[in-house]
Amino acid sequence: MSGTASTGRITMRAPLVCLTMIVIAACGEEAWKPPILPNVTPTPTPRVWTNLGMYTVTMTAAPSCSLPDYTVTRTYDGRLLGSDQDLVVLFDPYDARFVAGRGSSGFGRPSGFTGTRDGEAVRFTLHDDESTDYSFVYLAAEGRELAYSGTASGTMSGSGIVATFTGTFELRSGQDHTVSAECHATDHRVELVRR
Repeated sequence: MSGTASTGRITMRAPLVCLTMIVIAACGEEAWKPPILPNVTPTPTPRVWTNLGMYTVTMTAAPSCSLPDYTVTRTYDGRLLGSDQDLVVLFDPYDARFVAGRGSSGFGRPSGFTGTRDGEAVRFTLHDDESTDYSFVYLAAEGRELAYSGTASGTMSGSGIVATFTGTFELRSGQDHTVSAECHATDHRVELVRR
């Protein structure tokens, strides 16, 4: 009889222990939370640039400048590209007279300059070195490079862009790029005329 009672207690004890463990486990847990997923950055959509056409780009030094005649007014062919509010003027990458950023391979950073547009208002930034994405240095004569750096602000119309350029026209000579003439002014002119 004692064996039966003992067996009965053991039999009863097992379900009670299981039930107690379930109640304790349930009471001790916090409310269920969804698992934390790893932070996944979506792949950026490639930027789309629209070809806005070919333009004649004319750089004219301020009247107060004392520069060689062949540097005072220069005309270049450029392509204008747009993406949302951003603009880029690109010069021919195969024209060896655009010398900025070419390096030993003959090709480096593109020759040109960048800008932004807000309605008809346009602002360009020109660089004359290789530390930027675009640079504007031109072989104006044998052994003489003409470099432009500064900012231009103006307006855009259906026929083109007219802007006042605050910055520097700089003529460099020789392999060491010694500055032989320069003019810094607030009234240079940049004009882009649609071709």
